[in-house]
Amino acid sequence: MRDREKLCRLSIWAVLACVFVVMLVFNHLTPLVGDDYVYAFSFVDEQRIDSVWDIFPSMWAHRFYANGRVVAHFFAQLFLMLPKTVFNVINALNAVWILVIMLKFSRGGVN
Repeated sequence: MRDREKLCRLSIWAVLACVFVVMLVFNHLTPLVGDDYVYAFSFVDEQRIDSVWDIFPSMWAHRFYANGRVVAHFFAQLFLMLPKTVFNVINALNAVWILVIMLKFSRGGVN
């Protein structure tokens, strides 16, 4: 019984590692297009976002010009300031994290 449990855990880690690698490759192959380009610039003065502090007035203006999704678009502008590799890794980790959460919920481990 112990070997079977160990094999199950190993299988889960292998699947999570594969998902991470696949997502990392997909993210790497996906270029920045459309909205990615728009969100690299401030909604206040259309200047390139250079610091985290530039994002706050941009999101304030975004509330009035676009929609109210300021939290999601804050992170979009934050990641567009950083090298794309950082986003690729964090996005792949996020995909794995969602699977881990789903696994916990499916096993009844909500706590």
